[in-house]
Order: sequence, then structure tokens, then C-alpha cells
Amino acid sequence: MDDKELNELLGRARTPLASSVSTEVSNLVDATREHSRPRKAARRTWSRSLVWGGVAAGAIFLTAGASVVAAQMGIPPFQSIEDGTQRTTTAIPVDYVESDGHEVRCLAFMEFRNLDAAADSEIERFIKVSDWTGFGQGLFDSARAKATQSNTATTQLGVLVSAALFEKAAKVLPGLQRGPADTTDVIFNGSSMSCSPQGE
Repeated sequence: MDDKELNELLGRARTPLASSVSTEVSNLVDATREHSRPRKAARRTWSRSLVWGGVAAGAIFLTAGASVVAAQMGIPPFQSIEDGTQRTTTAIPVDYVESDGHEVRCLAFMEFRNLDAAADSEIERFIKVSDWTGFGQGLFDSARAKATQSNTATTQLGVLVSAALFEKAAKVLPGLQRGPADTTDVIFNGSSMSCSPQGE
């Protein structure tokens, strides 16, 4: 069926309206047209560069957040970080061997609030020069001893790592507080950790 045949078919199917209905429809169309005409407003002129500049800035702001999160998800510990929190860039090895002989390798990162450049440099230097041999195994052994059916060794390990890292950071930054706290001083906000799958 082509367009001509369709038009003929639709034309035959149309039933004529009574003249009173046709008049009312025409009146309704006229009234609607009168009330829906756009009012003329004073035209505001915008420079094309200003408009495109605003569009570009908006696009950058919208994609910046997504880009930051994407970048965070692409590097260890493969987790996003909440606004206002700084994460160390040097990884702390938390390696251990499970009771069945599987080796697990983890990377832990300290997280802070209100960390200035000097304090950040001190913490990064401390992480780099410290000997972390046995750090993970000792914490895992403690976690395994405290484990229950509802609170596994892996869960316990995360808590113990964060507590141990706070103690170490407090020696580097005297007066360090553990968050959350309402202060402008440096706050230890916890830690993030990613591990290789168990058994690999």
C-alpha cells in the first residue's frame, strides 16, 4: 500500500460531523489559539561565546565528578572516596597466609580529613620507609582468634587494620584525632583496603 491508497482509505473511513459539532470545534480551536499565542517579550541578547562558554563549563562540572570517581575506581584500592577526604597514595602491604595455606595480598591506604601538604608528606614518607613485614599476618592471626560465625576473620581484619594504622599515624602526627569530629585539625578518617581473591 502506498501513500495515495492510504489517503483514499482514510478518506472513506471518515464520518462527517454534524454542523453544530463542527461549529463548536472551530470555536474551541479559535479560543485556544488566542490564549496560547506567545506574548512578545523583550529580547535578551546573549553573546554566542558567553552561551557556549556556559554550556562548556556546565559540561565540565557535570563530568568532573564522574571522572574523579572513575579515576578512583581504576587505581587501588578501587574504591571511591567521600568528599573532603584525602587518601594516601602509597600502599601499605597487608599480606597473610590463611590456615589452609592460601596466600592473600592486600593493599591498605590511610584516609584523612584536613590533611595539609606538610602532614601528607610526613605520612607518605613514613609509609615508604617503614618495614611492613609481618604486619598483615599478625593482624590476621588476631582477627582469626576473635572471629565468630557472624563476625568473620576477614571482617575483623578490616577493623584491626584501621585501628593499627591510626596508632601508627598518631605517632607521625601528634594530636591526631579519629573521625568523625568537628574540628579543623587533621582527622584520621579510617582506611581502605583491596585484596587479591583468596586462593590465588
